[in-house]
This record gives sequence, structure tokens and C-alpha cells, in this order.
Amino acid sequence: MNFKHEKFDDSAVMRSLEKVAREKGWVEVKPITKSASNELNLSPSPNLVDNVMKLCAGLRQAGLERYALDIENKFVAFKQAATLYDTHGETGDDLIDAAHPKGSHKMEGLDNAVFKTILDRHVDMINMIDKKPSGKLSNAKDILRAVKVVLAQAPAAAPASDVSKLEANIRQNMSRLKSSLTKLVSLTESEFTWSLSHRANEVSEWASNPTKANLDNIKKGLAGIREKCRPSWSGGVSEDLWSKIQPLIDLLISLNDKSIEMRVQLNEVASQKLLADEEKPSGSPAAPAVSNVILDKIKGYLRTLSIWTGKIQTDPDNDEDDKKKGIDWINKKVAALVNLKKIFDGLPDDEARTESIPSFQSNLTSITKDFEQFRTTWIG
Repeated sequence: MNFKHEKFDDSAVMRSLEKVAREKGWVEVKPITKSASNELNLSPSPNLVDNVMKLCAGLRQAGLERYALDIENKFVAFKQAATLYDTHGETGDDLIDAAHPKGSHKMEGLDNAVFKTILDRHVDMINMIDKKPSGKLSNAKDILRAVKVVLAQAPAAAPASDVSKLEANIRQNMSRLKSSLTKLVSLTESEFTWSLSHRANEVSEWASNPTKANLDNIKKGLAGIREKCRPSWSGGVSEDLWSKIQPLIDLLISLNDKSIEMRVQLNEVASQKLLADEEKPSGSPAAPAVSNVILDKIKGYLRTLSIWTGKIQTDPDNDEDDKKKGIDWINKKVAALVNLKKIFDGLPDDEARTESIPSFQSNLTSITKDFEQFRTTWIG
């Protein structure tokens, strides 16, 4: 028989014997209790962290929870700043210089054979980034052609004589879209437990000002309406009603798609006019500025934000905190767009505005990149 040392509680036999002893009263079981002093040690120590923790504990004991929490948050921010903002001043350069007191090593007898230290490679990268262009800069005509590509987004352009016809067709399509949308709302009211009118009103507002941005918004809005009406959706219409409204929804989408194509052609015409004006002699009359496209986009986004403000304020599902949060987000976007418009309006002439369009287009995209996410979350 082999014997080995092990813990008392690891043996099933010992645990069984202990249980019998407790049941028969052969041993007295004393409950394990933990006791701690109610008095806090608030005496200062050489350790800053220890002193801050003692101060916060004393404030909490006195009922000053808010002040204790404030001190803790500021102390944590202080500790994070020590590394985040490089308050210690150490960069590691002295360590590299100590290891390579003569700097980068050059091989003797070989051209361009240099083993650079990490500091010299870093300097080379900075110099490359800060290097000024030495080649021939693009002229204004090349810039305008680039603007044309950005704004037109279409290979074919309509003749300038067709501009009024295209604009009239867009207005006619938007008028038919509004009337068809009203008909769709009336057809679905009998089956929907919720109203389609708020989505329809939003689309109608965009249709009143059919800029490229608003036409894109209409396309997304109609896609959402189509999905909400499908019988496969939990709150959709019946199969019988779907067979009646599906052609109507297809008509709405078709009208908007055709309007988008015509709007792209109008932008292309405006770009070509500007290019033609650039090639004319200096005495020729100026062509209409493409810069109006930027202003139209800004106005369209501001109109959209105004619509969203009304919907957030009137939505019964939003409490006061939700309304404040949504309105604050909208106000920040409005301020950014208004500021962008002021800068654009402050440019000296149309030539300066035209040359700055790519930059303003980039800023506008940056401001509005989260519009769709906000619309999905707050507007539905």
C-alpha cells in the first residue's frame, strides 16, 4: 500500500468522516467571519496615488460622492496625459545617438552605400513629404476638365439647346411622382397599422427641389417604401394589394431614375460651357459658373436637415433627451454647412470658386458622410 500527503478536503474519506463528526457533535464548527475596521486611515503618505485614494474615500464617507468622482476622473486624465501628450519629454533620440555617435555609416569605396539610422530615415521621409513640386503645374483648363469629370459622372452630354427641355422634363417627372405618391398612400392606408405619409412627405419635399443630391435621397426613400410594402415584410401589405401597388411603385422609381440621368446631363452641359468659356478670348462674355452646383448641394442638405428637425420634434416615440440629442447633431451639421457656404461665397470671383470646387466637394462629402446612418437611426 502506498501513502501520500494530500490536502484534507481532497480526500472523499476524510470529508465523510468530518461530516459524521459534525452530525454527532464530536467537533465544534466555528463559522468563519470577516471583520474590518470602520475607521478610515486618512493620514498622508509619500505616495501620491495612495493620498488621492484616501482623499476620495474620505469624501465618500462624508457624503460628497460627486466631488470624489470628479477628483478620480481628473486624476485618471492626468495619468493618461503623461503618455498621451508626452509630458515626460523622452523621445528615444538620445538612445539612438548613444548607439551611433557618428550617425549613419557610409561604406568606404562604394557610392551611395549608406546604412542609415532610424533617425536619418525618419528625416528623409519628412523631407519627401514636405518636398515642393518642381514639375509643370496644371493650367486652369486641366482643372476645369477634372471638375467636369467629378460633377458630370456621365460619358454623354446633351446639347446646350436641350437644357430647358431637360429641366422641364425633370419638373414634369417630379410632379407625376408627387401625385403617384399620394395615390400610393391612399391605397395602403386601409391595411397599414402605421402611416406611410411621413415618408411620402419627405420624398415630396426633396422632389420640390430636384438637385442631384435630393434625387439620390428620393431613390433611397423609394427603396425603403418598396421594402416596407412588400408582403414578405412583417408589416407589409397583402398579396392582393401588392399586385395593385407594385406597378405604381415601379413607376415612381422609373420617374426618379430618368430624372437623375437628366440632372447628370445638365451638369455635363454646365461643365462644357465653362470649358468653352475658358478657351475663348479674354474679351468674350463669361459662361455660367459651375460653382452653383456646390451652393445647390449645400442648400439641399440644409433643407433636408430642416425636414429632419421637424420629424424629430413631432415623433411621439422620442422623449426630451432623444429630441435634444438629435437636434444637437443637426445643429452641428447646419453650422458646418453654413460656414462652408460663407467661405465659398467669400471667394473673390468665379474663377477662384471653380478652381476650389474639388476641395469644397471633399469638405462637403466629409460633413455629410454620416447623413445616411443618421436618417436610418432617427428618421426610419
